[in-house]
Amino acid sequence: MWSHIEHILFPLEAFNYGAQLVAIRGLLYRQERADEELSDRIKEADEVARRTKGPANDHAVDAYAELAEMSCYQDAAHSMAAVGMIAPLIESAFRAAFPSIGTGLPRRNLAKDIVKHVEEVGMKEYLPADLEPTLAALFKYRNEMFHGGFEWSSEKLKKFETLLGEERWPSGWFSKATSDDDPWMFYMTPAFVDHCLDVAERVIRGIEQFGLEKNFGPLSPGCP
Repeated sequence: MWSHIEHILFPLEAFNYGAQLVAIRGLLYRQERADEELSDRIKEADEVARRTKGPANDHAVDAYAELAEMSCYQDAAHSMAAVGMIAPLIESAFRAAFPSIGTGLPRRNLAKDIVKHVEEVGMKEYLPADLEPTLAALFKYRNEMFHGGFEWSSEKLKKFETLLGEERWPSGWFSKATSDDDPWMFYMTPAFVDHCLDVAERVIRGIEQFGLEKNFGPLSPGCP
């Protein structure tokens, strides 16, 4: 009964968001394994450098430096992949849902616009309490990465670092690599990636519940 109603009236019925989340988690898992492998190689190079002398030591030190630098770029690549999958997933869910409830979604300040529309249509109670800061941080980082690549200009780096302090987003959401004590690259932390995946799941579930209750009224406690 439930799945039949969901198929007919769920605002996102044209898209299989469950399968998308599974695919995203699968790729992120493979990225974690790649990070672990590179970390092991860096550790091995460091151990060789510590126990060798002469030309062998020079070679080990060079290998360690190259691997350490590569880890910064790999972290950036994996961070871009994460934001590049999660941000469009959440944005597309809202864009698919809002037309089905009689309103559209503009493209100005997207996080604020989403929250504004959510409140206007009465969907707020169905969604995560920290939706706005999560979306603001996610979309801002997505925009910087997709327009600036892995390495941003010094001006953009300083602006983003200042923004992290001004917005008071949790300190565990982003990390950075530095060069001469200045920011060099910014990354989504694993904790923030996990948080965004959780928010994405709850957004999809909340939109689904809102759509069903809009058509049928409040669901009974026994419903999933």
